[in-house]
Amino acid sequence: MTTPRQPAETEREWRALLKSNDKTFIRSLKDWKAALADPKRNPLRGCDSAAIRHFTKNLKFKNGGLAHANFGEVVATLTYPQFQHLWGRFGLGMRLFEDYKGYKCESRGTCTLSSAVDICTSNC
Repeated sequence: MTTPRQPAETEREWRALLKSNDKTFIRSLKDWKAALADPKRNPLRGCDSAAIRHFTKNLKFKNGGLAHANFGEVVATLTYPQFQHLWGRFGLGMRLFEDYKGYKCESRGTCTLSSAVDICTSNC
């Protein structure tokens, strides 16, 4: 069994995670859907189905990791530890999450200012 790496707190750690073969993080839509289907691993357990669909529909992945998400529909239903756990599943620590928050993935390699419920990683 693979020991999970800690979520990335810096851009350098994020880049290292993306280059790694670590399979413990959600790296694709397929990984995300598998996590949702597993009652023990579902990071949105307890959220209503419309919020989960919205979150899932707005996920973008590139180069083996998260590029963009809109968390506006799920944020109100999660406790802070659940919210922290959600981003950790994608490999993002809260310090790095805060750096990426408020931007959307406009086009390849371009994060632009957006609402406070969007996140755009350097993987955009």
